[in-house]
Amino acid sequence: MTIGKRVLCLLASLAAFSTGALADVTWTLNNVSFTDGTVATGSFTTNVALTGLDSYSVVVNKFTVSQAITTALPGEVGFANSGFSNYLDIAFASPLTNAGGVIPIVSSSITYGGNTYFTGDAGQGTISAEANVNGAPVPEPTSVLLLGTVASLVVFALRKTLRPTS
Repeated sequence: MTIGKRVLCLLASLAAFSTGALADVTWTLNNVSFTDGTVATGSFTTNVALTGLDSYSVVVNKFTVSQAITTALPGEVGFANSGFSNYLDIAFASPLTNAGGVIPIVSSSITYGGNTYFTGDAGQGTISAEANVNGAPVPEPTSVLLLGTVASLVVFALRKTLRPTS
């Protein structure tokens, strides 16, 4: 394989990966209320792999949230106080993705003061997000095309110089 073909293969690989770049997504809690009047509000940001949170700002009006539990991501997330005696658990109708959108909450429970409460049928709530909210901008295909064109011109200009001698 000539050097020119190698360079073009490398550029094609770079273009394929750069146009499909993913980013962190911030999800916002919407209308999450419980049968005892407890309300959960705020947002959390998932990492690109959807295995953990980069940040969270979730507020529960019955206790102070100080830790996130992410072992069940992307299908479920939890938030608790420092002693883990108070806990908010939220399960989603479908797993979280990097594409954003609106996802219904299928079940949610909150435990505090030794009691557990659930969301009412009308108050399940949703989470919502726009894709690539907090991530680096995804390169546009035209910039990748421009890069490939310039590299091709350089290879074409240097083809005689790069041609192996026999």
